[in-house]
Amino acid sequence: MIPAVEKYLARHAEPEIEIVRGLRRSFGHVIVIPAFDETDDLFKTLQSIPNGSIGEVLTVLVINAAVDAPPNVHVRSAQLIEELADRYGGESSCDAQSGSRWLRHPRGALLCVDRTGPRSLPERQGVGLARKIGCDIALRLHIQGTIQSNWIHSTDADVELPSDYFERSESLSGDPSGAACLYPFWHRCRPPPVLADAMHRYEIFLRYYLLGLADAGSPYAFHTLGSAIAVNPMAYAMVRGFPRRLAGEDFHFLNKVAKIGSILRMGGAPIVIEGRRSHRAPFGTGAALNQMMAADEGGERYQTYAPKVFAYLKAWLTAVELLSQEMAASDAHAQLIAAAKLHHGVDPDLLHRELMLLGLRPALLHIRSISRDAARMARHLHTWFDALRTLKLIHRLTLAFPKKALLEAVRTAPFVSDEARRTDDLEALRCSLMRLENRLCRSGLQQPRTSFLAFSGPVRESGGMGAGRWAAD
Repeated sequence: MIPAVEKYLARHAEPEIEIVRGLRRSFGHVIVIPAFDETDDLFKTLQSIPNGSIGEVLTVLVINAAVDAPPNVHVRSAQLIEELADRYGGESSCDAQSGSRWLRHPRGALLCVDRTGPRSLPERQGVGLARKIGCDIALRLHIQGTIQSNWIHSTDADVELPSDYFERSESLSGDPSGAACLYPFWHRCRPPPVLADAMHRYEIFLRYYLLGLADAGSPYAFHTLGSAIAVNPMAYAMVRGFPRRLAGEDFHFLNKVAKIGSILRMGGAPIVIEGRRSHRAPFGTGAALNQMMAADEGGERYQTYAPKVFAYLKAWLTAVELLSQEMAASDAHAQLIAAAKLHHGVDPDLLHRELMLLGLRPALLHIRSISRDAARMARHLHTWFDALRTLKLIHRLTLAFPKKALLEAVRTAPFVSDEARRTDDLEALRCSLMRLENRLCRSGLQQPRTSFLAFSGPVRESGGMGAGRWAAD
């Protein structure tokens, strides 16, 4: 067994890994789905799971609720588990102690793990812990040789998976640098009109934010949706799995994975996500829709980061390269001044002040002490200034450059295409932004890293299988 994986399973894995110890049946693929207070959407997701390209599919379904969830949630969860058993032909086996049930599934098998009622999750450990439980089980199976694929797939209980879902990830298995791969996504916008409008605007924000990061040259310009991830088992173990968070586990997980290997972005048909309001997490898509609809009722329009903050981010990332080339420089201020001259309207003093408040000075001193050349220094700087610090800098710059109405921000952003700026139709706008994402990916804007042993840096895109109209200009 690989030492990093052995250490993780021994010290950090959840006890549910014992459910599958010694399992004799083998599968081509494994997919993990956390489910909290789900109903019909879950059955639609399970129905959409396609055939595996190299063998049967094991679906690890973690039905979960926290100890402080309302009693009716636990009642509905118990009913859901019984309905799963009825729909999928009854149980092939059941472990009363662990709360796990092995069920039949048209594509292979369904392992249902019950973390509700007496087995409820601790407070403030919601979807993150549920996703970790499922992926820990998947990792155990990989190490046992039970899973043939080189990926652990993660999705959610409100999606429709494309028919070539497993085939596409397998096409990337030969890339030794690939720590994770991300599927494209698309939200289904359903009535009522106010909900569809909010869903359009939130997806436009997600794509606008990614395009701003990509234009700035950020190595962290990728979407962080738990429903669209496949991760290499070794990389999963090296970052100690998904964090046990109530929300945002996907963001923090990929932020760590991006530091040890390449994040591969796939083309092709998207995972279709149900655009729905939700009480399942304090932030994320469902919570954002709730807030947007409440604000709309009060006459407020959705606002997002001003394009100016991405210009400042771009200047800082230019300064990172200058700092790396001049390793002996005593202060970052001179490099920020030089970088600001390349980016019109950037105040180097403001940028320097905000970076100092984020801890740049001690970080820079430490990074210089451990960097033997410019390339290593650049890697260490990008490791320190990760996705979380990027977001913190953007938040701080928002104090100087207040948020703008979403469509105003899009129309004034230099990194958005003329096609996107000209339209007032939200559906046409999100289509345009998605096409722009695909063009930036294929342009080779950033280069991948080469191993799990170095900072992961830029995102790499792979066309994958069946690019079709979703990747078309």
